[in-house]
Amino acid sequence: MTPAPDDGFSIVELIFAADLVVQLVLFGLLGMSIACWGIILNKWNVVRRAQAQSAGFTEAFWKAASLDDIYQRTGRWPSSPVAEVFKAGYVELGRLTSGGQHGQMDLGLTENIERALRRAANVELAQLERLIPFLATTGSTAPFIGLLAPSGGSCARSRRSGPPGRPTSRP
Repeated sequence: MTPAPDDGFSIVELIFAADLVVQLVLFGLLGMSIACWGIILNKWNVVRRAQAQSAGFTEAFWKAASLDDIYQRTGRWPSSPVAEVFKAGYVELGRLTSGGQHGQMDLGLTENIERALRRAANVELAQLERLIPFLATTGSTAPFIGLLAPSGGSCARSRRSGPPGRPTSRP
């Protein structure tokens, strides 16, 4: 198979021959694209690890003989949001039952446990959702930023060529 003839068309040459505005827009979009792909790959790893560890924790939770046993082993699942929520609830439960009679607690105090669980779940959710707004903003604005390149290049060319209807000398 013979190589294609060189027709003088090179994307690299086009980029370096473009106006400064066009180059800034292109490199800005390239930088945003690289950042987005980095975030996407990171989120994929984080969510995959969280799912696997949460499944492992849930299985161990239902097989555990006591809550104390599973609490002692929660360190095995550091990326599990479910394990973190369990730890928060267990700590709150221990705090509430330690002041009363052995193993007994006021049923009105369960609201504290619910609040602790809700707070821990919100913290874990916020951790999983971190940097998602950047992806959403970039995805929705990138097409409009991309429109700046042709319009910026047109403006620069018209400034160089002078006012309309007036002859210009081109090299």
